[in-house]
Amino acid sequence: MKRTLRAFYFFSFLLYLAFSTILYAETNEGLVGYYPFNGNANDESENGNDGTVNGAILVEDRHGNPKASYSLDGIDDYINIGTSNSLNLRDSFSVSIWFNVDDLDNDVNLFSRGGFAFDDQLFCQARLTMEYSDIHCRFSVDGSVGTEINTEKIPWEVERWYNLIITKSLTEKKIKYYLNGEQVREANFPGTLHSSNKPFLIGWNQNDHVNKYFDGVIDDIRIYNRSLSEVEIMELYSGSMRILNPQNGHYYQRFDKPMSWHEAVNFCNNLGAHLVTITSKDENLFVYENFDTKNENKCWIGATDENQEGKWEWVTGEEWKFTNWDGGEPNNSTYYDENGEDYIHIFWILAENGTWNDIHGSSSFEYDNKNYFEVPICEWDKQLTYTDSDDDGVIDQWDNCPKTPANSCVNNKGCSCEQSIIHEKGSVSKGKWKTYYANIAKTYSNFIVKIQDLTDDIDLYVKKGNKPDVNNYDCRPYKGGKREEICELSNNDDNLWYFCIYGYKAGDFTISVKANR
Repeated sequence: MKRTLRAFYFFSFLLYLAFSTILYAETNEGLVGYYPFNGNANDESENGNDGTVNGAILVEDRHGNPKASYSLDGIDDYINIGTSNSLNLRDSFSVSIWFNVDDLDNDVNLFSRGGFAFDDQLFCQARLTMEYSDIHCRFSVDGSVGTEINTEKIPWEVERWYNLIITKSLTEKKIKYYLNGEQVREANFPGTLHSSNKPFLIGWNQNDHVNKYFDGVIDDIRIYNRSLSEVEIMELYSGSMRILNPQNGHYYQRFDKPMSWHEAVNFCNNLGAHLVTITSKDENLFVYENFDTKNENKCWIGATDENQEGKWEWVTGEEWKFTNWDGGEPNNSTYYDENGEDYIHIFWILAENGTWNDIHGSSSFEYDNKNYFEVPICEWDKQLTYTDSDDDGVIDQWDNCPKTPANSCVNNKGCSCEQSIIHEKGSVSKGKWKTYYANIAKTYSNFIVKIQDLTDDIDLYVKKGNKPDVNNYDCRPYKGGKREEICELSNNDDNLWYFCIYGYKAGDFTISVKANR
């Protein structure tokens, strides 16, 4: 039975147009070790934590690039990335590692800085045998010998790539595990890890108790001195960053996380975007050339005819005037679902050059004895359009704003809506910067920036157009110590604003930006 969702999707998009602004948290912020293994084990984070390879050999990586990952033999191979204090992961941190295994006969070490001893810090294993079949990590906390945190059973497969990301937030007092973009464990973790002078090792734990070398292939490794957000975690797993289409000024990004069509709509909306809408031949070619998954995952388009069979509509409410159907499509087949096919994906197995196919709305489908997954491409519209469909002198996005005094909100003036643009917890190292930035539309006349919940001496700097520094800024509400800081600023055009946090001492914080109409 058809569901009437047009109003919901269109309303969601109006909210997006009115309030969204692209937030970029620099993915390299807080990166203390980065090992893409481009022919060597050098650290490309500019921190100089280069690795020393012991026996491992360079092989093809997960993308098919030659000599771009390391194969370890499970006997005595490992990589030592040193004892630098920058790799002492104590308060907030994140570690991302890609790996696949040759067999399921043993438990293997992924990374470690020590092991069971009191003066050690952490180690993480993939326990592959049927007895455990999980991710097993141990963390030595100041004042105690150690805390073990394991996942539920994982159905491991040989020669399949896995991305494990472990992130710890001192502010949230949580530690979380993500496997291939999905959260598989969350635990309370209020403590600080014990400092260690032992080397940070990849593929081995030198503690005699757990002398289990990694057997398989290890690819990109990233180590941060801060916790990562869920969006950043998804970006690292997807391996897809936002790409600008110069023809329309929009940004696009594929997320390789299987989800149903409705989940994909909500997922993109929650990022301040919408599920991609393709309204021209040029845009279709851009999406095809940049996001073709080479016959692996298939990508959702933000269109449906679930409201009325055969009447296709974009989730944004845009005019339906361009199509790129594959031959014989759409056919509303009931082969997979008796309710027919009310949604569209691209990169269909039998299609070429980005043609479209209608399909049911679940997160996967089977074709020719192979299972395929559906994933979203999200689109951010840089150039916003404003309409006044009821001709009341107020653009649609502001029709529900409070009007003070009554009926004074005309010609887009007089509305008093407040919208949260940024609200995020973060951390910064001593002597380092944490940078956020956002395009704030001229429809917002002023905004307030606040940092609070400080754990030590951290300062806020705000500047329009460029990154601030300690001598150049538009606002620096210096308070000192752990006191919250607030900037109140006017905005008279479409402007790019930078919100930067400087750590006079290492600490955590919460940053918020609220704009007013």
